[in-house]
Amino acid sequence: MKRIHLLAPLSLFALHVSLFSATRLARDLPELKSHLQAAQPGDTIQLAPGEWADLDLKLTLNGTADAPITLTGDTNGNTRITGRSRIALSGEHIILSHLVFSHAEPPADTEALVSFRTSDSDYAHHSRLRHSVFDSCNPSDPARRYAWVRLYGTHNRVDHNRFRNQAHSGVTVQVRMLTPDAQHRIDHNHFLDRPKGDGNGYECIQIGQSQDSRSLGSCLVENNLFERCDGETEIISSKTCNNVIRGNLFYESAGTLTLRHGTDSLVENNTFIGNHKPDTGGVRVIDSGHTIRNNTFHSLTGYTGGIIVLYAGIPDSPLNGYFPAHRVLVQGNQFYDCQAPLIQEKGGYNERGRTLLPQDYRIQNNTTLATPPDHHNLRPPEVGPAWQSPQRQTN
Repeated sequence: MKRIHLLAPLSLFALHVSLFSATRLARDLPELKSHLQAAQPGDTIQLAPGEWADLDLKLTLNGTADAPITLTGDTNGNTRITGRSRIALSGEHIILSHLVFSHAEPPADTEALVSFRTSDSDYAHHSRLRHSVFDSCNPSDPARRYAWVRLYGTHNRVDHNRFRNQAHSGVTVQVRMLTPDAQHRIDHNHFLDRPKGDGNGYECIQIGQSQDSRSLGSCLVENNLFERCDGETEIISSKTCNNVIRGNLFYESAGTLTLRHGTDSLVENNTFIGNHKPDTGGVRVIDSGHTIRNNTFHSLTGYTGGIIVLYAGIPDSPLNGYFPAHRVLVQGNQFYDCQAPLIQEKGGYNERGRTLLPQDYRIQNNTTLATPPDHHNLRPPEVGPAWQSPQRQTN
C-alpha cells in the first residue's frame, strides 16, 4: 500500500496533463501566435499545410520531460517554410517537428534557420528538432554565411532530419559551446549533396570551435548518413573533448571525419565507402587520448596523406594550432581496396611548424580484407524523416 501511495501523485499528474493538454491548428500567423502564448506543457501546435513565407519566430516555452510543448507541421511533410524565415527557441522540453524549410534564408542579422537560443543568454535545454527537411536553403547573396541549425544550451537533440543541397559557407549543424558539457545528440540524419566549397566553413557537423578545445563537449553523433558531402576537408569537425562518433555511414563523400581539437574522443563502428572517388578520406586524428576502433574503410582514395592519419603537432601550440596525436589507440579497423597508406603515423610532419611526432600510440588488430565487405544493410536504420522514403539504394 505504501508503494501505491507514493506513486499516486505522479499518476495524478500524468492524468492532469492528459486531460488538459491540447492540439491546436494554426491557419495563419495571428492564430499561431495566440496558440503559442497560451501553450502549456503537453500542448501541440500544428501549422496548417501550405506555404508559410517569411516566418520569423522567437519561442520561449517550458514544457516538462513527460509533457513537452510541440510545434509541428503537417505529418506528411506538407508544411513548407519559405522566404526570410527562422525559428529561435529557448526554455526547456520543446519539440520542433515535421517542418520543411525549402529555399528559405534567415532574416538579416540572424544566425541560423533554427537556433537553440533567443538571445545571448537565453538557451534551450532538453529540446529537440526532428523529422524535418532543410532543402536548398541558400542565400541570395553567395557571400553570406550562416548555419542551418545552431545548438546552444545542453541536452538537446537533432534527429531524423534531411539536409540537402547546402551550397554556401556555413556549418549545417553547429554546436556552440557557451555552456560546458553540452551533451547534445545528433543522430539518424541524412546529409546529402553538399558541393565543394572555396575554403573552411563547409562542414556538415561542427562541435565547438578552436577556443573550446579544452572544454567538455560530451556530444554524441551516431547513425547519420553523409552522402556526396564534398564541402571541405572536414565533414565532421570535433573541436571539444569527450565526444562519441559512431555508427555513421560516409558514402562517396570527399572529406574526412576530423578530430581537429580536443582530447579523449571515441570514433567507432563507422563505415566509409568511397567507390574510388577522389579525396574520399577516413579519420584525421589531432590531439591526444582518442580511440579509433572497429571502423570499415572501403575503396577510398585517401585524403591528407592516408586513410587514418595521426598528426604531428606544433611545440607549445596555440589553441587553434595542432597538438600531436599522443596516446591514441587504433584498433580493430578493416580496410579494403584503399589507394593510400592505411595508417599514416606522421601526418603533416614538418609542415606549418608541426615538428612533434605522435608518441605512445597503439596500433592493434587492424586488418586488410581480401574480399569486399557486404554493402547491403549498411544504411543506418531509420535515417531522415519517417515520412520520406530513402533516395538511394545501397550497392
